[in-house]
Amino acid sequence: MVEALPPTQTMDWLSKFGYLPPPDPVTGQLQTKEALTKAIKAMQKFGGLKETGVLDPATVGLMKTPRCSLPDVSESEVPVGRRRRSVIPPNKWNKRHLSWR
Repeated sequence: MVEALPPTQTMDWLSKFGYLPPPDPVTGQLQTKEALTKAIKAMQKFGGLKETGVLDPATVGLMKTPRCSLPDVSESEVPVGRRRRSVIPPNKWNKRHLSWR
């Protein structure tokens, strides 16, 4: 049997791996129930579990598995407004004629 995680530990875990935004030091970790459910569903989808939005034993088991510390969801994967259709790479090599020894 997998023990449930305390709510603060659950929210810390979801923030650490990119499912919830980082906590604001002014307001603390105030999250709406809808945002928490959405974050749990996204984590369940990423882990290949049924998307219920509830911390069932399978979800808690997934959260307790050993893993690296990199977030699952990066900020670039989260859609924010309209995306640009073409982007010039920031470090383009402009020199076309090369010489070597």
